[in-house]
Amino acid sequence: PDPLPTTFKVSQNFPNPFNQSTLILVELPFASRLTIDVYNLEGRIQTSRNEGFISAGYHSVSFNSGQLPTGIYFLRISAEQTNSIIKIILTK
Repeated sequence: PDPLPTTFKVSQNFPNPFNQSTLILVELPFASRLTIDVYNLEGRIQTSRNEGFISAGYHSVSFNSGQLPTGIYFLRISAEQTNSIIKIILTK
């Protein structure tokens, strides 16, 4: 089996730009609650989603754009006291 990751890492979503949903790869060196906060270009939070308690390891998280309009957004993915931010482009 693959060894556990040694650092928290979030890979760029695929595909990007995306239409309705996209995948984000997350490497968790520790078990943690995972949350995803979505911000618009003005820095205003648009939506927040709690992924629940995730075990240590390699995970792919699906993000569905829901009612968000076409645009550029920033996803902040948080686990424990650490987070990572990626830029996503939504086209509808």
